[in-house]
Amino acid sequence: MAEARDARLHTLEACFGLALEAGSNTSSREFVGRALALASRQLGAARVSFIVPAEARGEWTFAGALGIGDSVLQGGAVTVRDNVLSEVLRSRAAVACASMDADRRFGANKKLRYKTKSFLVAPALVRGQVRCFFCATERDEGAFAEGDLGFAGDLVRIFAPIYELLVRGERAKERLLDEAELRRIRSAQDRLHARPAAFAGLDHAVLHHAAEGA
Repeated sequence: MAEARDARLHTLEACFGLALEAGSNTSSREFVGRALALASRQLGAARVSFIVPAEARGEWTFAGALGIGDSVLQGGAVTVRDNVLSEVLRSRAAVACASMDADRRFGANKKLRYKTKSFLVAPALVRGQVRCFFCATERDEGAFAEGDLGFAGDLVRIFAPIYELLVRGERAKERLLDEAELRRIRSAQDRLHARPAAFAGLDHAVLHHAAEGA
């Protein structure tokens, strides 16, 4: 009992440490990288990922992943139909599976397109809606167990709101930079449209000189 409590405290400290590292100068990419490294280290998993809503309504995409090929990450939307994610999206509950073949929750459903025997998926809920999935597969030693769900749940619940805030901040900065650039362009255009007489005279002189040279 004490050992389980100590392990739980250790994982909570690790998750809160991740949150404390997410300062105003931290980019969303840096934060995702730290979260993935922490998850892989704590769970001993070769493949870990965070999946978040895409800009297109109803679609999902990778916020980041370790152990997953670039071709998959760059493939666009993540499928949440007829797979484990669809079950978690429906139930809004985390799931750990030691064996797809033996687990009655999944083994009987041949439509579930999932190749790995052992996996873990934990959702983050905001106002009752899933806003992020944390997924882990291919553990170094043994299968994932129910005890791993505590860490996964804590991690994704801390990850999701911080990631969303960082992304919103970055998009706001991009909009401000775009607006500032647009103002500079408009100002330059206004100066060209309202050139002083001397500048116009210089234009005339240059054109006259060019005509004589021709």
